[in-house]
Amino acid sequence: MSGFDFHGTNFRNVDLSYANLTEVNLQDALLPSAQLRGANLSEGNVQRADFYGADLSQAYLGDGVDAMLRSVDAHDADFSNATLSQANLCGIDLSRAKLKNANLDGADLRHANLHEAYLEAADFRRTNLRWVRMQQAMANSVNLSGADLTHADLRGSNLSSTGFNGADLTHADVRASVLIGADLSGADLSGTNLEDANLEGVDLSRVVYHDISLETFFPE
Repeated sequence: MSGFDFHGTNFRNVDLSYANLTEVNLQDALLPSAQLRGANLSEGNVQRADFYGADLSQAYLGDGVDAMLRSVDAHDADFSNATLSQANLCGIDLSRAKLKNANLDGADLRHANLHEAYLEAADFRRTNLRWVRMQQAMANSVNLSGADLTHADLRGSNLSSTGFNGADLTHADVRASVLIGADLSGADLSGTNLEDANLEGVDLSRVVYHDISLETFFPE
C-alpha cells in the first residue's frame, strides 16, 4: 500500500499490523481502535488523522537516525489513548497533536516537534526525548520517569504534577514553565535552565545539579 492516497478513509477497527504504509496519505483519515502494530508509516501524511485508541506499538513513524530526513507530518492528529510503546517517532511533527492518556513507553522521539501538544496523563516512561521541541505544551500529570530529555526545549509548558523522577534533563531548557507539584526526585538537572520556572511544591530530593546555581532552587 506504499504511496496510496487514503485521504479521509475510514479504517475504524481495521487490522493493518506490520503493513507497509510508507509515503501514504492518511490526512483526515479515521483510524480509531485500528491495529497498526509494527506498521511502517514513515514519510507519510497523517495530518488531523484520528488514531483514538489505536495500537501503534513498535510502529515506525520516524526518519531513522538522521533527523534531517523528511518525516511524518502528524500535526493536529489525535493519538488519545493510543499505544505507541517502543515506536520509532524520530523527527515526527506532533505539533498541536492530542496524546492524552497515550502510552509511549520506550518510544524514540528524538528531534520530534511537540509544540503546543496536549499530553495530559500520557506515559513517556523511558522515552528518548533528546532535542525534542515541546514548547508551550499542556503536559500536566505526564509520566516522564527515566526519560532522556537531554537538550529538550520545554519552554513555557505546563508540567504540573508531572513525574520526572530519574529523568535526564541535562542542558534542557525549562524556562518559564510551570512545574507545580512535579516530582523531580533523582533527576539529573546538570546545566538545566530553570529561569522563571514555577517550582512550587516540587520534589527535588536526590537531584543531580552540576553547573546549575543553587539560587534556582533556593532564591534569596
